[in-house]
Amino acid sequence: MIHNGIRLVVLVAILLCGSILKAQVIKGISPEDMDSLQNLEIQMQGQSEQIIESADYSTRKTSCYSLIRNLVIALNLPGSFNYPFDSLKQISIVKSPDDKFRIFTWNLRNNDNSYRFYGAIQRNEKKGVMLIPLFDAGPLIKRPEDTTVDNNYWWGALYYKILPVKVKNETCYTLLGWNGANNKSNKKVIEVLRFQEGSVVFGAPIFKAGANDIMNRVVFEYNNEVQNMVLTYEPVKKYIVFDHLAPITPKAIGRYELYYPDGSYDYFVFENGYWNLKEMLFDNGTIKTLNDNIEQRTKKGKDD
Repeated sequence: MIHNGIRLVVLVAILLCGSILKAQVIKGISPEDMDSLQNLEIQMQGQSEQIIESADYSTRKTSCYSLIRNLVIALNLPGSFNYPFDSLKQISIVKSPDDKFRIFTWNLRNNDNSYRFYGAIQRNEKKGVMLIPLFDAGPLIKRPEDTTVDNNYWWGALYYKILPVKVKNETCYTLLGWNGANNKSNKKVIEVLRFQEGSVVFGAPIFKAGANDIMNRVVFEYNNEVQNMVLTYEPVKKYIVFDHLAPITPKAIGRYELYYPDGSYDYFVFENGYWNLKEMLFDNGTIKTLNDNIEQRTKKGKDD
């Protein structure tokens, strides 16, 4: 009888601690809004799974549009910036290290095995949240390395890392992302996001590959059979590390669907206001374990 009483006390204590911790994590959300967010998350969980897993394009597209409606409702609720949406595994949700915004991105596979990207930026401001939709115009941007765009003309990608850097007096948020190009090649990107007078700008001339070679963003394109090209951040040395891509034969130079990792790594290091390219990172023994494997959960069905 005593043992049963002790077990009951322990159980109650655990439940109370769980409730307190949950209240701390989602601070600022009313019970009514919490119910709404939980119900919307359940709906979006099914919709996001259909977007990735359904073999029928019409189902994928309908699910995507339904998810957009629910996400807009959810992200406009008071306190929603603190709600984690943990069950939405098919959506990449990345929060900036300074806690000023987070980015939601996901992809819709077309019948030709190309992708259309969708996304939204949720800003955490004193007056409340601000929601900025992202409209994919990637196929229309012919020279992404030389281009700056806004949220209405976005070079779509699925982001998985945010790295803030200071350029003069401006914070430039460096983004690492994936873009499934087509059934022959994939792309990854090092992007820049800036906030200027209430609007957003993607791209900035802060990537230096040589004295006179400066880019607004860095795009890597490689063969679709490559399981996962390394593009990651090494936090100890503060490097952006990536696979060195090379053509399979000299005749394939410029045909990026025939580019593969050659086993070596290059990197960018931030110095004097630029991400400066450095070649041949020799201390690469742990690079594979550091890589953010975003492709495995987004390419499902591409080769079906």
